[in-house]
Amino acid sequence: HSSGYKKYLGLTYRYIGRVFEAEGNYSEAEKYYDLSVAFDIEENNPDFLGEGYLALARLNKTTGFFDSSYELAHKALSKFRGTSDTTGLIRAHETLASVFDARAQIDSAYYYLKEGIALRSAFNDEERVKEFQVLGLNEQLRLKELETEKVLLQSRIRTYGLAAGIGVLLLISMITYRSNLRQKRDKAIIEESYTNLKAAQDQLVQQEKLASLGQLTAGIAHEIKNPLNFVNNFSDLSVELIDEALEVVQTRHAVSQKDEGLDDIKDLLNTVKSNLEKVHQHGNRADSIVKSMLMHSRGGNGKIEPTDLNALIKEYVNLAFHGMRAGKGAINVKIDLELQETIKEVTLNTEDFSRVILNLCKNAFDAMRTKGLMPENKNYQPVLTVRTYKDNKNIVHLEIEDNGPGVPKTIREKLFQPFFTTKKGTEGTGLGLSITHDIITRHRGTIKVISKENAFTRFHILLPQNHE
Repeated sequence: HSSGYKKYLGLTYRYIGRVFEAEGNYSEAEKYYDLSVAFDIEENNPDFLGEGYLALARLNKTTGFFDSSYELAHKALSKFRGTSDTTGLIRAHETLASVFDARAQIDSAYYYLKEGIALRSAFNDEERVKEFQVLGLNEQLRLKELETEKVLLQSRIRTYGLAAGIGVLLLISMITYRSNLRQKRDKAIIEESYTNLKAAQDQLVQQEKLASLGQLTAGIAHEIKNPLNFVNNFSDLSVELIDEALEVVQTRHAVSQKDEGLDDIKDLLNTVKSNLEKVHQHGNRADSIVKSMLMHSRGGNGKIEPTDLNALIKEYVNLAFHGMRAGKGAINVKIDLELQETIKEVTLNTEDFSRVILNLCKNAFDAMRTKGLMPENKNYQPVLTVRTYKDNKNIVHLEIEDNGPGVPKTIREKLFQPFFTTKKGTEGTGLGLSITHDIITRHRGTIKVISKENAFTRFHILLPQNHE
């Protein structure tokens, strides 16, 4: 009923009634036969209604209600005649014959039995005619099928031939395609190998240049350092001597107030002292440059060992922060540490890598100080973010990011070149990032700068967690 075949609900009731009748449960059987007849009347199913009446007639005969059985069998007979159902008519006549036989009405029983036999004989003759007709039809169909199969066989032969030709063409096309694909792949491999080789060659040439520059730098620095020490020491000593001379002049001036020549000598000595102080100041700057050059030309102490990277970062970021706060131009910086705890130890040279952290933090502080001095940034809050994390290839990432003025795109490629600086005047040596780059390279890592002007600058370092 739920699947939409409502027409067959009466038939279903009749089958259920047959089950109960076979079990001897005649009351339930009659209930479902009645439901079957009622539904077929409601749905106007004459093909099924005759069967329902006949089922009730047989049940009433079995239970001894012959009158009801006779009446129901006649209804079934009427329905079967209306639908020209020969088998139904035969069964209805046989049921009526059995009813009259049970009532000992031999004449009526004989009549319906004879009618049923006549119908069955006619039905059998009709069936035999149909069988002969079916045999003839089957023979015609067989001959037609043979002819059709012959045509199909010829069609298959043509189709198979065409398919074979297409298959050969496809095979040739596939071989050609695979050959072209292999050539393209080989070409791509060769081009990639050439690119890698060219990059390795350029890197080797650059490393040779840097090595030569390091040697030259070391030689120049050593040659400069001694006379530079002489300049610094003697300028410092000369300042002390001038201070002593000024004390003598001051004493004599106190004794002889009218000696105007002493004032001139005093002014001259102050001028010489100021000049010597400038010589000393720039001598110290030159000394700082020489020390950076020497540091750039030599590596660390070579002691590479497993180190707690996060602890090292905390220590030296804190050191850089307090160093900035203790110096000139201190600024209030918010420090955000986003350190992944699962990194644990990384194989590195602690002394060298601490310089990397200090250099990058110092540059960040300087950049944020510069941005804070701009008139349009009155509400600016400097933020230094340091984060670490590890990817699924066992590569450790270290990012040091500031929200300073950013680095112009035109000079980003030059940042790691020796003696290149963006700082004004005598503020920078131009070696900090070059040293940082060399240290990262010695650790078999890479460093790159990512920046957006007036937004942020991020130095992104990649390090293998463990290396020989």
